[in-house]
Amino acid sequence: MSEGEGFEDKIVGIVPKSGYIERCPECKRVLVNDHCPVHIEVDPLEDLRVKASLQNSDKIAIFNGEQAEELLDMTLDESKEIEEDDMEPLIYGKLVGKKLKIKGREFEENIVVNGFEEVGE
Repeated sequence: MSEGEGFEDKIVGIVPKSGYIERCPECKRVLVNDHCPVHIEVDPLEDLRVKASLQNSDKIAIFNGEQAEELLDMTLDESKEIEEDDMEPLIYGKLVGKKLKIKGREFEENIVVNGFEEVGE
């Protein structure tokens, strides 16, 4: 898939580590135990992320920042108010079964989404 193309698929699952996350401001990696794997001690950037498995692809669709907020109809601040244990079931309930037209770029086992729209069955 090239970046300009899009494809339609249905969300069939949510991958762990979806929801509110903190990133390294330098390399944008997700912090592990409050540390960047590369830069160690950093002042984190807050972000919202959804990692979704798709019906017809072995790649994981990753929605970051504004894309995740739009997909979830939730702001970053709203996501921070939800308990961590409640976030993945909430995301699952909102998204599984949705059919989307997705645009993005492939990166390893992922599709980093840079645009999407909901489509009917």
